[in-house]
Amino acid sequence: MRNAKLRFTNERVDIAIENGVIKEIGKVYGTHKLEINVKGNLVTESFVNPHLHLCKYLHFSK
Repeated sequence: MRNAKLRFTNERVDIAIENGVIKEIGKVYGTHKLEINVKGNLVTESFVNPHLHLCKYLHFSK
C-alpha cells in the first residue's frame, strides 16, 4: 500500500505486505506485483473481535 495514514499520526507511509504478513512500514522502495494507493486514507487493524461475549457488553431490557 502506498500513501497510507496510520492512527495517531498525520504522517503518510507505505506498507509492504508479503503472504498476508506486514513486512515493512515506512518508505518502501521498489515495485511490487500489486500496489494500492490508498490516497491518504486511514489504514488500521481489524475491528473484528473473534471472541466476544455480548452478554457482558449489552444489557437487554426485559
